[in-house]
Amino acid sequence: MERKSKYDMYLIIATVIFVVAVIVFIARPFWAGYSVYKEAADSNLSVVDYSKNLKELETQVSTAEVNLSSCYFFNSNMLGQLEGLTENLLDCEVNYTTLKGKLDSSEKGCEEEKNKAESSLQDKTNELANLQSNYNTLAKNTANNLCCKAKIDNSRIGYYSIDNNKVTCLESGTQAISC
Repeated sequence: MERKSKYDMYLIIATVIFVVAVIVFIARPFWAGYSVYKEAADSNLSVVDYSKNLKELETQVSTAEVNLSSCYFFNSNMLGQLEGLTENLLDCEVNYTTLKGKLDSSEKGCEEEKNKAESSLQDKTNELANLQSNYNTLAKNTANNLCCKAKIDNSRIGYYSIDNNKVTCLESGTQAISC
């Protein structure tokens, strides 16, 4: 008898599971259909109008799905282009950094060359001023010697000028001799 009671217990459990499954699979669609009918009745629409609205909604959903598909394709293309542009941007940044380093180095080299050239120019300017001063002193001394000797022959000589590296003794002028 014990065997039969176990069998009955399994049979009851199986029957309960079967009944629950039937209720879920039959009652659920029934309940969904009843809900749709109730909603249609509450909205004062006939079944034909409700069906027509449902078809319009299905068309709108279909259109939205096509639009979504197009947007997905467009976004995929944009992402691909963005990845390519990102790579280009990274390359540009690397090139910019390299060129900036070269520019900085070149500017530093040019600044050093400029400083050297300015220093050399200043040295040459000082040297030229010194040579000019020496030349003027030599010219004045030479003119004084020559014109003082010439003054012995012509007492009216009291000035000199230098033209084309030649001393000319003058009776009037701007540079006086000192004997």
